[in-house]
Amino acid sequence: MNKVIFVLFGKDTLEEIGVSYGGLYRESWSLQQHPGPSLLAKALGGRQDRSCYLYPQHLELLYARFGQANPGGVELGSDSLIEHKYSQGMSPDIVEQLYEKRKMFVALESTDEDLGYPHLKPYLPEIFAPEMVAIMQADPWLNARLLVQAIAQGDVPDRRDFHPRWSQEWRSYCDDRYGRRGWSPPGQNRSL
Repeated sequence: MNKVIFVLFGKDTLEEIGVSYGGLYRESWSLQQHPGPSLLAKALGGRQDRSCYLYPQHLELLYARFGQANPGGVELGSDSLIEHKYSQGMSPDIVEQLYEKRKMFVALESTDEDLGYPHLKPYLPEIFAPEMVAIMQADPWLNARLLVQAIAQGDVPDRRDFHPRWSQEWRSYCDDRYGRRGWSPPGQNRSL
C-alpha cells in the first residue's frame, strides 16, 4: 500500500502542518479524523526521546490560529498535490530557493536541532512550557510510538474511518494498562 503525507496548507503564509501519514483512503477524511502532527518531546524542551501527539485542545488552537494567519484560506490534501498546485507557473529553481529560504512549503512541525520547532512556536507557545512538555511526554494517550506498537500487536485496531488515535480502543488501552483515567491538561476540560 502506498503511503501519503497529508498536510493542511496555508494559502497566505505558504506554510503547512503535517496532519497524517498513511493510505490514500485518508484523502476523504476531514481534518478532525487525522491524528495531527507528532512532535519530538526533546525538541519541545523535554528530557525524553518520545514522539507525542497534541491534546485535542492544542490541536483546536493550532488549527484556529493557523486559519487566522491565512485569511485567504487553508487546504487539506496530500503534500505532493498541494505542492504541485501551488508551485505551478514557477520554475523549479524558484520553488527550491523559496523552500530553502523557508518562504514556501515549510512544515510547522519541522525541527531544527538547535531551535526546536521555530515555525510552530508562534502558533502554539503553550506547549513549550516545561510543565506542559513534562505532562505531554508522560501521558501514554499522546505517545505516538506506543500507539504504533499497540496496533502492531493487535491491541488497538487500525481503522479506515478515522485515525486509531481517536478510538475508544486506544483510550481504553491507555486507561487499562497505564491508569490514565479522565485526566486532561490543567485548566482544560476533557472533551473527548
